[in-house]
Amino acid sequence: MTTLPKSAHRGALTAGQQREANRFTAASAALRRSKMWLALLLGILFWFSVPYSLPRHQPNANATVQEADNSEQFQGAISRQLAVPALALCACFMLWRYPVRGVPGGRLLILICVYVVWALSSTAWSEDPSLTAKRLAVFAMDCFVTYALARTLSTMEMALGATIAMFVTGVFSVLADIFLIHSFNPADADYRLQGVMTPNQQAMNLVACALCCAALMLRRPRWVPWLSVILLSTLAMLWITRARIGTILCIVLLAIALNKLLRDRVRPHVRVGILLVLLSIVVPLLVFVVGNSGGDAAQTAFMMGRHDTENTSNLSNRLPLWQELLDSVEERPVLGYGYGAFWTEQRAARISHDQGWPVPHAHNTYLDQVIILGVVGGALYLAIMVSALVVAWRRYLHLRSSSNLLNAMLLTWLVLLSSSESAPLDPHMPTMLVYIAVFRMCLREGSVDMADPEPDRPIVEGIDAATFTVTQPAPAVSPVARAGHGTGEHKVFPSRHASLLAAQRRPS
Repeated sequence: MTTLPKSAHRGALTAGQQREANRFTAASAALRRSKMWLALLLGILFWFSVPYSLPRHQPNANATVQEADNSEQFQGAISRQLAVPALALCACFMLWRYPVRGVPGGRLLILICVYVVWALSSTAWSEDPSLTAKRLAVFAMDCFVTYALARTLSTMEMALGATIAMFVTGVFSVLADIFLIHSFNPADADYRLQGVMTPNQQAMNLVACALCCAALMLRRPRWVPWLSVILLSTLAMLWITRARIGTILCIVLLAIALNKLLRDRVRPHVRVGILLVLLSIVVPLLVFVVGNSGGDAAQTAFMMGRHDTENTSNLSNRLPLWQELLDSVEERPVLGYGYGAFWTEQRAARISHDQGWPVPHAHNTYLDQVIILGVVGGALYLAIMVSALVVAWRRYLHLRSSSNLLNAMLLTWLVLLSSSESAPLDPHMPTMLVYIAVFRMCLREGSVDMADPEPDRPIVEGIDAATFTVTQPAPAVSPVARAGHGTGEHKVFPSRHASLLAAQRRPS
């Protein structure tokens, strides 16, 4: 519950001041409850807005069924048609009822606006204008949902909800492999955790979960025991996806988070002792592995036990795919084929036939952007992501908070992963978290998510009453229409939430 500061207790409160304080506290608690219920609803809608499906076959058992499943994302499923507009309605509710945080501005925001206008304009030159219009309608709703989440929820609130949702998805995928398709066998080098999505998508889900979990450990040290269980379970599931690039990026970024945790919580001489213990374990282990495997040790570690070493030279069949797609780029290099107009079901089936494996996208976000929006759109997208990445790390170096670190880690992960996977803006939670972080970099530094609050402060925030003052008799204040829109006179709010507006106050 939100409590009043010590300054409020220096003198006896009048009856009117006490009523005002009680209303403020009740509004704060109501806001936190509303966010919790909304988080549950958003988790359900995110599930149905992405083409997840229960597995019906072994991963390599029936190519025809695989292609049929692969084509489902090109057809508007009724669940997606209902879930995406429902997400937009939730975004409207959040902007209406929740305090809005942050002050937009800066050159990055201009880049984003130019990119959005370019994408919307692609209907004029699209290969299939009607299809582009449909995809742009979904794109516009995705942008609106991203904006609403970035403006109304804190980074740590998003991290908490995303950790729970993505971890549950991972556990459900393990159960699906065990009980539905009976393929769960981590000892088999050819097994990859799949569940309700492809192994690479599953790896993206688990990497984002691990990064959010690490940030929560930094933000709330008392949660470290049970968060450690979630993190270790997530890393175990990530390992059996055998997604090499995602796993490597995850380990590197978690090492950065661990370094911050040790610097914040452990004294220097203890850190040296921990380092020595790790070296005493890792070095003998490396000597043993190299001694037994010889020159194959590095390749085995990189392949994560997979046997498809023949595909390593062509990046798991990506190079032939990119060569074929570059031929299509040469036909429309400047403007592209129009947003969403290239990857039709027919073209995906033809390219899949040429490559000999199901291909729903370019397996390269930057190449996908060039295909649909031309060199102009691809350059704009690259500029947005790199600029957001630079801003994120600058903010973290300026103020080493867990929120700033999480935004920087998420952006680093997706910017590097995008060279081997496609990550469009859609309600897929891992990528949505990154694009929310992109928009947070458009909010002026100092207007939102500054230094980490005290450890006892709830992760799910109510209304910030850190400097709420009632030491002076409060004059009559006109009621505010709704929470988060309008501040009453004579009420001071802290600089950290200077852009937030006060709680709902009802007339007595």
